[in-house]
Amino acid sequence: MIVRVTESNGEPDAPRYHVRDDQAAIDALPEFHVGQIGGMQDEAVCAIGPFVGRLLLPAGAARITLDDHTWLHWQWDDERELLFMLDQSTELPRLVRLPEHPPGCERVMINGWAMSVAFGSGWFGYRAIINGYLDERAALQIQIKARDRVARDSLIGAAVSAEFQRQ
Repeated sequence: MIVRVTESNGEPDAPRYHVRDDQAAIDALPEFHVGQIGGMQDEAVCAIGPFVGRLLLPAGAARITLDDHTWLHWQWDDERELLFMLDQSTELPRLVRLPEHPPGCERVMINGWAMSVAFGSGWFGYRAIINGYLDERAALQIQIKARDRVARDSLIGAAVSAEFQRQ
């Protein structure tokens, strides 16, 4: 879930957190071992919000054009999908509440920031949702869908290869 920051109602006892409080919770998660990022043949140069960057993708990625400049989306013929969503709340780095990291979450490093990874599987195949920050003013969520675990994990590897800089 992307962190949505809302103003408190002015109560003096309203909880106030900081992005670094969430980072401490993510840092405590066990590390997800990506393994070697093999099979990455395409380099994507991209922009998301005020960030420009690059990442390595498995061959055959088709970029899906979206009207929203805070989203990046790729699909493959075998129904794999990789979706980046940026949330630039003007309230960050303050948080009114801390995001929850469900049991079974693990941690990856993307762009120098620890991010949580939640896993799922079912009729839709295998999924992963990565949540974290690109900096103290920008929350990032990455959604991954694949038919099998190996394909899902290769897309996690693609996400981990991402390097962004604020412009």
